Amino acid sequence: MKKIMLSTVLVVLLVSCEKKYFDDVPLLFYLQGVWKLEKITSPNQNISASQLGYEQLLEMKEDGNRNKFYTIYRDKKSVLSKPTVESIISEKQSKQKFSCTWQLDFKNYIWMEYDNSQSTGSKPNPILITSDLIDNTRKTPVDTIRYYYSYYGKEKDW
Repeated sequence: MKKIMLSTVLVVLLVSCEKKYFDDVPLLFYLQGVWKLEKITSPNQNISASQLGYEQLLEMKEDGNRNKFYTIYRDKKSVLSKPTVESIISEKQSKQKFSCTWQLDFKNYIWMEYDNSQSTGSKPNPILITSDLIDNTRKTPVDTIRYYYSYYGKEKDW
């Protein structure tokens, strides 16, 4: 019975995400690619990327089988790689800005905000703001750290 229920939940999540669009375009279109960490903020401290002592990149991609992956690299070495369960819940804010929650697995999710409002004409300047991994098994999830990324490129170049 547990397997049937788990399978049903997974199917519902996978089917529901296929209809998540922003401005009639799938959300992954905006988020896909490599993003470079610029700063980290928390209630007590702000840290610039240069203060960290390492380069952090975030890659979101889809393989040829429509599987989506979320990978964090530090100094171009993978430190976290997760396939996503893909239950994306979007909150449309404007044509230039939206936030969404990605379920990375059955325990963790991540909050993201895409902001392209600073872009002008032919000069795109999107910003991606993410939370840390949030454990949804906790009664009170902790969500106070924000990671600010700038768009680095469509694919890894290393």
